[in-house]
Amino acid sequence: MVASHAIAPASDAASAPAEEHERSENGNKPEAEGARQQVPWREIQALAMRQLDRLMALEPKVLRGDDPDAIHDMRIATRRLQQMLDLMFPAPQPREVARIRKRVRRCRSVLSDVRNCDVLLQHAKEALSAKKPPHAAAWEAFYRYVEKQRERNFRKATEEISRQHLAALYLRLKPWLTSAPGTGGNGQPEEGDQVTAENLNERLKNELERNWTTFHDRLEGARQSHARLGIHELRIATKRLRYLTEALHQLKQHGAATVLAGLRSMQQTLGEWHDLEVTGVMLTELAARRKFLRDQLDTAAAVLRLIRSQRAAKKSFEERTLKRALSDEKTGMIEAWVEDTLKTLAGQATA
Repeated sequence: MVASHAIAPASDAASAPAEEHERSENGNKPEAEGARQQVPWREIQALAMRQLDRLMALEPKVLRGDDPDAIHDMRIATRRLQQMLDLMFPAPQPREVARIRKRVRRCRSVLSDVRNCDVLLQHAKEALSAKKPPHAAAWEAFYRYVEKQRERNFRKATEEISRQHLAALYLRLKPWLTSAPGTGGNGQPEEGDQVTAENLNERLKNELERNWTTFHDRLEGARQSHARLGIHELRIATKRLRYLTEALHQLKQHGAATVLAGLRSMQQTLGEWHDLEVTGVMLTELAARRKFLRDQLDTAAAVLRLIRSQRAAKKSFEERTLKRALSDEKTGMIEAWVEDTLKTLAGQATA
């Protein structure tokens, strides 16, 4: 088991303002213990604001359409911001926060197909860059098809992102992320369960427990069957556990860095499986197009051969790489850390 350690501020610089507030007017006597307990809360607020600022900075780059990395980074920023909102405002969330969270999630969702196309275009380029690329005609046809799909998906995504009015979203969400604990976006006390600095460890524990339970259930399901839906659900659960672990790492939770590396590795493997899955789906869509079959029969036959090759590659990946990534040897360390961290947080919450 990993040794238990209390959560500390993410940096000395970040904790400096708290140290100033600990002093009374004469500059000598510390204030109540509650002032100290608010330091981690301010760290949570800072992490959330960092992702909100990043989301705004990425919007113009995404809308230009020529930067695949910006699209990828924007999706990551929305996931991290969503995780921080869930941590700061446990269910039932204030109505306005819930509405904003839904809009943030929508921005990520509409970019999903664009991101898939960017990845597949890169794979096709790599396949065609070989000296004597196998299935060259099929890859070229696939590249042209994905390129057109990307244009269509990007147009839809930018229209939807524009409708979300991110500048207005920023102005509405910022007060919620910078207000004192237990108050809403207008500085007034929130309705329902109060969000306070003192119960931060309890919320961290509950969020970790919830994410771990989902991850564990999805992991067991994926081990028993390599069904497409089960692996996809595990991929999503892995992302959520990873981003929560990132927050715990920023808060100096002991052992989080090692676990984070393991989750990133698992996410990478699941991402490679997802790329093979989407490649197969889009190749099948291309081969099934009536006009393509009628006008380019020889190329369509080449695409069918490529589909068979890709299915064989995906099956081999599932039987070897994916199976190894989901083994107890790879996930045992994550489980041990989660169990130990839950005990640590539970002890701090009742202290």
